[in-house]
Amino acid sequence: VEIAKVLDAKWSKLVTDVPATIASAEKYVDELIASKKAAPGMTHDMVASARTGIDAQKALWEKATAAQAAGDLEQAVTSGAQIQRRLENLVAALGGNTG
Repeated sequence: VEIAKVLDAKWSKLVTDVPATIASAEKYVDELIASKKAAPGMTHDMVASARTGIDAQKALWEKATAAQAAGDLEQAVTSGAQIQRRLENLVAALGGNTG
C-alpha cells in the first residue's frame, strides 16, 4: 500500500511536469529553428535532430499514460521520469533549460 502511495504521488507530479517540459522544449527548439540561429557549437542539423528527439519523447509519454491507464503505475512512473530527464538533457545540450 505504501509503494502505491509513493507511485501515485510521483505520477501526480509527472502528469503535470512532463507535458510542461515537452511544451517548454518544443518552444525552445522551435524558436531556434525559426531564428535560424543555434548556440555556439551547434549546427542546424543538431537542432533539427533535437526536434525529432522531442517528438520521440512525446510518443513515449503517450505510452506512459497508456500504461498508467492500464493500471501499470510502476511502468508509467519509470517511463515518465526517464522522459523528463531526456527532455531536460536534450534542451541543456542546446544551451537552454526547461525551467
